[in-house]
Amino acid sequence: MWIVLFVVIALGMYLIVVGENMNKSDYERKMEDEEQMRFFKEINKISGGKYGNYKFRKN
Repeated sequence: MWIVLFVVIALGMYLIVVGENMNKSDYERKMEDEEQMRFFKEINKISGGKYGNYKFRKN
């Protein structure tokens, strides 16, 4: 019984996430990409390259 409930909840969450991604405009995708790059750059600075000293390039 619990397993069925968890599967239904997980499926619902998956459909919500996929649906949100499908409706994004190009501008929203670009803004999200830029936000992720800022986050990764900041983590790289804080960690001192502990998680990989990647060189980021600006497009």
